[in-house]
Amino acid sequence: MPKRSFISEEIENVTSSLKIPAHPLEKIEAKRLREIIYKQYEIDSKSPGVMINSSTSSVHDPQAWSRIREFLTDGQAILFLREWDDDELMWVFPDGESLHECLAEAFGFVFFVTDKSASYLLAFDDHDCLIGAGRAEEWVRSLQIQKVD
Repeated sequence: MPKRSFISEEIENVTSSLKIPAHPLEKIEAKRLREIIYKQYEIDSKSPGVMINSSTSSVHDPQAWSRIREFLTDGQAILFLREWDDDELMWVFPDGESLHECLAEAFGFVFFVTDKSASYLLAFDDHDCLIGAGRAEEWVRSLQIQKVD
């Protein structure tokens, strides 16, 4: 059984109460995907912060998490937490809208979002920064420009 934290319990409770069809990714697949993400995006998995050492862009905005659904328009989204949070689960959501519903109802927490091919990485940290890497880097940069305008 994968390690799970009180945050995963919150995700489970919210998805259940709102009838969001999210489910945990198989343990072996979650481990494989984490390894790919950590290597590809140069993440320090043991850090209590969000340490993405590959090329990124970020925007500081307490509501930036709610904009993620604008990026997630083409299929499943995988939500996961820092290992520092003592959680190995990865949650598969059918789309960005269902992920948004869950995040809007749950208490705030640090999280990452990707897809099954790790083509992008989004992170929302405890300083209200949305960070984008891979395919999401340019999209987050566009949010910076929109914020200035």
